[in-house]
Amino acid sequence: MENKRSSSYSSSPYSLCRHLDHVKNRSNLRVGEPSIERESPNTVEIRLTARYKPDDEDDHETDQLGYTKTEPLTALRITDLTETEADLIKAFVPVAVDDVREGLESYTETVEHAEELEAKIERTDGLIEET
Repeated sequence: MENKRSSSYSSSPYSLCRHLDHVKNRSNLRVGEPSIERESPNTVEIRLTARYKPDDEDDHETDQLGYTKTEPLTALRITDLTETEADLIKAFVPVAVDDVREGLESYTETVEHAEELEAKIERTDGLIEET
């Protein structure tokens, strides 16, 4: 008989959202740095910082692009892990978050470039129709 075990997790996106309720322009909300806290040999907590452009930059410390960063906020807590599973999560999550961030930035740049090309095509079509 196979011994089946399962891990459990709890996600707290509401705590993330509550902390960021004051951010009016969510399109400027970015995932910052991931961190993994090992609460016990069998429990890990995944935390993320958030970067956003505050409405009033004078009230926040901002970087050169005008973004401010939160302290690490709990995004996910996973329990009932084996030590090996917890080790893998601790090693894998930061790399995965970085890969996703890079992929989203590349996608955003591609969309912006496509919109620019579409506008140029529309202008060219308009000029052709005028002649």
